Formats: sequence, structure tokens, C-alpha cells
Amino acid sequence: MRTAGGGDVGHPPDDPPPGVAQPVLWRLAMRLYRDHGGVVRDARGVLACSLCRQPWPCRGRRLAQLGLAEAWLPPRGQQRRSMRRDR
Repeated sequence: MRTAGGGDVGHPPDDPPPGVAQPVLWRLAMRLYRDHGGVVRDARGVLACSLCRQPWPCRGRRLAQLGLAEAWLPPRGQQRRSMRRDR
């Protein structure tokens, strides 16, 4: 499945796609996304992150996914300022 920016939903691109409002956040989130991308089975047979060994999806992976989604939005400070100008 392809996104509007041309990327694959399951494999976001390393570089921010066109339209990403916060490219630095995108790059940081992608690094975390890749670092916490490996999955293994623990001793009990439960899926776990190969880096931190937390149950899958681990906190690092979930935080990375949140960061990738947030990167599309304007920074909160800029958003508030623009709202004030409209009044």
C-alpha cells in the first residue's frame, strides 16, 4: 500500500517525504523505528523487540510510530501562533 507522499505504509522512507512539516522529527523517529524494528521470540515464545526485549510492539517502536505521525503536523508553537493571528 502506497501513501500520498509515495512511500510504503509498512516501510516509511528514511528521508522525510514532501509535505512533512517537521523533517528533524521525522529523521529521529525513523532512526528509532529502524532500531526497534527487529522481532524475536522470547523464551516463552512471545514476540519481543530484538533490541530492548520488551513485548512487541515495544515502547520504542510505538514512540517511533507516533513521531512519524506527528512529523506531518506543524510544530505546536507555530500552530498556536497562526491561530492567534486569525482572531
